[in-house]
Amino acid sequence: MMTVILSSNYLPNIQWMQYLIYEDSFIDIHEYYLKQSYRNRTEILSANGLMSLTIPVQKISSKQPMSEIMMQTDINWKRQHIESIKAAYGSAPYFPYYFFELKEIFDSQTTNLTTFQKLLLEWVLKKMKVDIQPRFTTCYQSKHEQIVDMRNVITPKIKSNQTFKPYMQVFNEKFGFMANLSVLDVLMNCGPSTKNYL
Repeated sequence: MMTVILSSNYLPNIQWMQYLIYEDSFIDIHEYYLKQSYRNRTEILSANGLMSLTIPVQKISSKQPMSEIMMQTDINWKRQHIESIKAAYGSAPYFPYYFFELKEIFDSQTTNLTTFQKLLLEWVLKKMKVDIQPRFTTCYQSKHEQIVDMRNVITPKIKSNQTFKPYMQVFNEKFGFMANLSVLDVLMNCGPSTKNYL
């Protein structure tokens, strides 16, 4: 087992979840916010193919810690995201079991990005029946000795060279298997066996 540090993510992908569950991991909530990253983006499979859902954030100074990032409240992005999830997974086997609890999290009054991420991650782990307590950093460090830094490795800009086992997805016949999507994709399609898939 290795010790890894991860960036905080919005409904993380499979690669990120594997590091969280199977390695000695920490989630960095004190690093500086980075645009065009999974810190406020997730990817799902829709009827039109790969769809990125991005949380709009309030204006950010050049070096603002993740823990201070606030989500925009003047646009209805939460409704758009939940409707996109409903359209993408409405016919998935486990959609009826998970959707309404997920919607409750989106309906919460939370405005801090990392708080929202934590709520979603706690819910995902509970549904997966994974008994771990994610650990978060207490301060920012640009370099970590004897720790594998994955903060800028798991990113939309770098395609993972890892091989992911196929599972049945809602739009398999249309697109074939799409790997390393949000853990939400596995949860909606595989339900309680999501942990075994990971």
